[in-house]
Amino acid sequence: MGLFDKKPAPAAARPTQPATPAAAVPAQRSVFAGIEAAQERRASNYDKPGHYLAKIVRVKLGATRKGEEFLAVEKVILKTYPDGEGYAEGLCHRPGEECSHLVMRKHDSFLPTVRTFIAHVCGVPIEQVDEAACFQACGDDQPLAGLVVETRAITVTTKAKTPFTRIDYLVRVSALSLIGEVPDMDFLTRQGLTAEFLEALHASDVAEGRSAP
Repeated sequence: MGLFDKKPAPAAARPTQPATPAAAVPAQRSVFAGIEAAQERRASNYDKPGHYLAKIVRVKLGATRKGEEFLAVEKVILKTYPDGEGYAEGLCHRPGEECSHLVMRKHDSFLPTVRTFIAHVCGVPIEQVDEAACFQACGDDQPLAGLVVETRAITVTTKAKTPFTRIDYLVRVSALSLIGEVPDMDFLTRQGLTAEFLEALHASDVAEGRSAP
């Protein structure tokens, strides 16, 4: 029986409770005011150092509460390689875990990072990535959603002598390569990579020269 299925105890069995002051009721209820409009909360883990295969879930523009703009690459981890930083210590993401790569616009590395990301994921020369391509990548159509990429995240030291996790998108992974690396179709299906989706992805790989027919 679930939480909302519980029936109240008979009146005789209920312990006597002190009356609640009328003024306290609105204050308690206001804690959840607006709950009907709340959206499902997605994972907020940031990328941890490691070597991964990951599916891109969404690419979006956003802003922090302070108004600082960013581009976020939301991903789900499909495989963790043992040669990645932090693997031996058990600090890497696990398969099935969601994470986000947040690229802040205020940093000098913003434009080079975004341009390199799109070029590597799409498999095109970086010169082809222009402003229109960037807006398309994070637009409503989400053309990069569902694509699988190999990534490596490492810890580097900034000029301010603070640690920073740098994420490199190494290469887009073909459907055939993905199945070879992660043969568990039940797991892939749970991550939205169904047989039908992988067949369509393979057809795209063939058309773009990433795989043989």
